[in-house]
Amino acid sequence: MADHPSLANEGIFDNPEKHEDIIYEMKLEAAMIRNNSPYAEVRAVVDNHDDPNIPCSTIRAWVIGLVFSAILGFINQLFSIRQPAITVMANVAQLLAFPFGKLMEKTLPDWGITLFGVRHSLNPGPFSKKEHMLITIMANVAYNIPYTNYIIWSQYLPQYFNQKASAPSSVDAGGYHGSARRTMPVVGAMLTPRSTPVAFLIRS
Repeated sequence: MADHPSLANEGIFDNPEKHEDIIYEMKLEAAMIRNNSPYAEVRAVVDNHDDPNIPCSTIRAWVIGLVFSAILGFINQLFSIRQPAITVMANVAQLLAFPFGKLMEKTLPDWGITLFGVRHSLNPGPFSKKEHMLITIMANVAYNIPYTNYIIWSQYLPQYFNQKASAPSSVDAGGYHGSARRTMPVVGAMLTPRSTPVAFLIRS
């Protein structure tokens, strides 16, 4: 706000009652930056509030997400040693998850159980964008080949170390990241070119 062009007009400070429209616009812009993204592209596709009534962590979302995660992880892992490698991106799961979700919305009955005061149903209603985003996040996590994959081949193949037992894991990195979650800065005024199209596709 320090670089706002209206601040160059000294009359605003001397006679604020004569510049009510400009002051209102400045307050509105300050409130928008504080409570929303300063980028119009982000504001167009990402809501700055949450609707808790929209279902998110549903049974069908987890079923679809786990199935696509297993398929993408299996295909990419299987063909990772092929040259050139074949990689199925998470966009495939994002596109196919919507018709599968709508199909389950039309066909599954409203059967469910109540755990800890929360009802979990096979069909809680229309397939929501929150469910779609959850499936997309699961697919994005699962389709990547971990770097430990190359350690396995380096240890197992006879032309390298020829070691038949290996147990590398990439879970440690996720654990370190989770433990540092509280100390990591969270900046809302950011533009992420890779995430914005994903949010736009789910919103549409």
